[in-house]
Amino acid sequence: MSKAQIKILKMLEGGTITAEEADRLLEAIAGLQAAPEQPGETWTFKAYQRTHETRQRTHEAHQQHSATARPHLAQGGGLKGAVLSATELRGADLSHKDLEGADLSEADLQEADLQGANLENANLEGANLGGSDLEGANLESANLRQATLQGANLQGANLENADLAGANLQGARLGNANLENANLREARLEQTALQRANLENADLAGAILSGARLDDANLENANLHEADLRQAILQRADLENADLAGANLQGAELDDADLENANLREAILQQASMQRADLENADLAGANLQGADLDDANLENANLRGAILQQASMQRANLENADLAEADLSAARLEDANLEGANLRGTKLHETDLQRANLGGTNLDQADLRGADLRGAYVPGREPEEFSEA
Repeated sequence: MSKAQIKILKMLEGGTITAEEADRLLEAIAGLQAAPEQPGETWTFKAYQRTHETRQRTHEAHQQHSATARPHLAQGGGLKGAVLSATELRGADLSHKDLEGADLSEADLQEADLQGANLENANLEGANLGGSDLEGANLESANLRQATLQGANLQGANLENADLAGANLQGARLGNANLENANLREARLEQTALQRANLENADLAGAILSGARLDDANLENANLHEADLRQAILQRADLENADLAGANLQGAELDDADLENANLREAILQQASMQRADLENADLAGANLQGADLDDANLENANLRGAILQQASMQRANLENADLAEADLSAARLEDANLEGANLRGTKLHETDLQRANLGGTNLDQADLRGADLRGAYVPGREPEEFSEA
């Protein structure tokens, strides 16, 4: 291929000329280089022949230039440790390729096929993987800081110890993915599907998970400090020992979730659904649970000092030995709840429904029980009949 042809192709790729203009230029070059006219050859045939040859040269030249630009892909060679930073790889087929330790920082991998690819320790910082398919890929210890993964398929992918700080994973699919010890600080995970994902010990501090699906996910010991989990679905999720201090869980669904020993200090749980949730020994001091549904929840030994539980539903909840000092349970529903040994010192129970509740051994010093419904409740030294309706 001549220098002139290469230059024309570069101009075409650079957008300075159109495909038609490139075709005409290449045809002109071919005309100048054409062999002397043979006797009997008609003008029409010459034009057809030259046009055909020119297009063939254009196709071959483009293939040759593409191979030069992306040698590893064209030659099918190994990509382990390859330097492909800022490379245009949109729609590339890299499925099952070994890209361990490869430098793909700032690369354009939109819609790329990376199914089953090995990207262990790869550098993908700032890369655009929007809409890419990474199902079953190995991204262990990969650097994905500030990477774009919107709408990407990462189902079953291994992201253990991966760095995804500040990454955009909006609408991505991460069902059954392994994110153990992953760094997801301030990552964007709105509407992300993380069902059954393993996020044990993951760092999600300040992450945005509003509307995310985390059903049956493992978040044991995860750091969700001040994370945004509004309207998130965490049914049956394992959040044992998780740090959710200051997190926003307004309207979140936590039915049957395991929150034993979880830190929920100052957390926002307004209108959250926590039916049958296990909150034994959980720290909910100063948390806002206004209008929350805690029916049948286990709050044994939980710390709810100063918590806001106005209009919360805690029917049949177990609050044995719970600390509710200075908490506000005004207009809350605690029918059939177990409050044995609970600390209700200075607690606001104004117009609270405590029908048939067990208040044995409860500290009610300075508690506000004005308008409370205690019909059928067990209070030491008082007979249930004393609280019968007048």
